[in-house]
Amino acid sequence: MILFINACVRQESRTKRLADHYLQRFNEPVTEVDLQKISFPLADEDFLSRRDRLCEEWRLDDPMFSLARQFASADHIVIAAPYWNLSFPAALQQYFEQICVRGITFMYNAEGNPQGLCRAQELVYITTTGRDPVPWDYGYGYVKALAESYFGIREVRLIQAAGLDMIGADTEAILAESIWQASSEERQRTKREQQKKTLTPVLMATVFVLYLIGCVAVLMLAGWSPALLMMVIPLVGMIAGINYVLKERRKD
Repeated sequence: MILFINACVRQESRTKRLADHYLQRFNEPVTEVDLQKISFPLADEDFLSRRDRLCEEWRLDDPMFSLARQFASADHIVIAAPYWNLSFPAALQQYFEQICVRGITFMYNAEGNPQGLCRAQELVYITTTGRDPVPWDYGYGYVKALAESYFGIREVRLIQAAGLDMIGADTEAILAESIWQASSEERQRTKREQQKKTLTPVLMATVFVLYLIGCVAVLMLAGWSPALLMMVIPLVGMIAGINYVLKERRKD
């Protein structure tokens, strides 16, 4: 599932334009969560007490946690949020308060450190800002730290268009440049992934052949007969092949 978290406020949002272009790369339906259409409950003491009680009772199927379950099960996550006051719109912070649920999106290990439980391996954060340069630590930096430290999402990337409201800025040209750059990066990433998929079996086969040659040499020095070697080598190859297939299935 492709999960798109839309924290844009204006109908003619420039951030949303960037996000819509990025989402075109997916050849499958996108599930959108429009934060402007959600009335989030106040995260007061009653809210926290109820959440903690449900977590302690392991009642994680409660409707209160529907957004958290959706986030945890997503394969790819895209967040679009404009750069506001060194951060992002308040609705996005309210959303994070809803999905940070122990036992669904993260858990604590024996040392007391958070351990991510989310399925997604990548989160893309898309934003625009009127100024340039921009200190990203408080907006994107916060999301990146939360995703990596709590949700266990290994890769967090930024797509941004900055300086849109500066005097003399060509807004459309800046947006077009950001779109082109994002598309170029995606093409390069896709190419690297394809090369990796192509090279991995070749490298595995090369290593396995060298391994077999070494085993045959050692066994021949140990006095094994050629007939016995012809029986052992196919068995070793079959075991290695099964092991490789099982590892690839676990990655998927």
